[in-house]
Amino acid sequence: MHYKFSGYDVSEYIIGFVNDYYYDSHNMIYSHYTIKYEFDYYEISKYSDSVLYCSEFSWEKYHQIENRINERYKYYSISHEHHIEIPGRKVRWNLFNAELKLETTSRIPDEYIDSCVKHLNNLSEDFIDELCDRLIYLTNEDIPDILNNPRTILNYLHPYSLIINTPQNDEPAFTICCEFEFEYDDGIAVVVRNGINLYTGFYADFESPWSYDNEIKYRIAASVRNINSYNIDTFEKAERAVENGILAAIYPVHSTQRPNNDPKIFVPPVVAYLKHQYDTMIEYLLFKGRVNNYSCYPAYKDNSIMPSELHIKAQQDNLIVFEDTIYIR
Repeated sequence: MHYKFSGYDVSEYIIGFVNDYYYDSHNMIYSHYTIKYEFDYYEISKYSDSVLYCSEFSWEKYHQIENRINERYKYYSISHEHHIEIPGRKVRWNLFNAELKLETTSRIPDEYIDSCVKHLNNLSEDFIDELCDRLIYLTNEDIPDILNNPRTILNYLHPYSLIINTPQNDEPAFTICCEFEFEYDDGIAVVVRNGINLYTGFYADFESPWSYDNEIKYRIAASVRNINSYNIDTFEKAERAVENGILAAIYPVHSTQRPNNDPKIFVPPVVAYLKHQYDTMIEYLLFKGRVNNYSCYPAYKDNSIMPSELHIKAQQDNLIVFEDTIYIR
């Protein structure tokens, strides 16, 4: 008897994940958001250049695939987590002399909530300055008072809610919801994890501090913060940092000329890992005949050894098939 496995055989509790993870992403523009089943399976199970789905079984590969699917499900669950307002519970943000309503998911310990509120009221001066810069960017206007004193922008920000998602570790992480007086009808959100601003922008577009995208942002920002403490300002120092695991060296497909005509790009190790994932995606697309051109361009600021961005693109002739930017600093 022949039988085809279908969605009817999957529990209602995970059918949403199954549909999302195994969705046929053919004929779409790829990005890191589309690193799903076909790419995961290719990365772990590829056997030869000509046979893709005939890989010798091993428990090692089985557990690699198992762990990858579990990781994807974790981030899917995080992205679909719901939060509700806690009736009668308010938290105070001293910077604005404001009482914020509290929204959380279920079963968050009071101790963790208290640590988040404490963290909110002890955000660094550098964090506040960066927040002001991001808010000014969102205004897209030249206002003399703000240009003369960037912190004046805070007068146009009105926080009203603090969202705390289910924590994945003991680091304080939360989202501040605010009204903003510059034509943002739905307001804006500020996503914070352990003193790092992961997102400041449209409320409708914010994600949990623990989402996959914000996890990558956090790892990159934390790495850059650590790298900055070493004052790596020459190629020689960068090479030593690679030897010590502080930096990683990658080779782009295309690169602008750098000092000493050295094509290496020095990046945080997490960026090298992410770039490797992209390379695997492009390799798969090449294997399937969906792309025939691949480029990676770094962008630099202030003569820094480390790029501020990596622009990655793959095309089929003139048609863009894959496009993404890794923001580093």
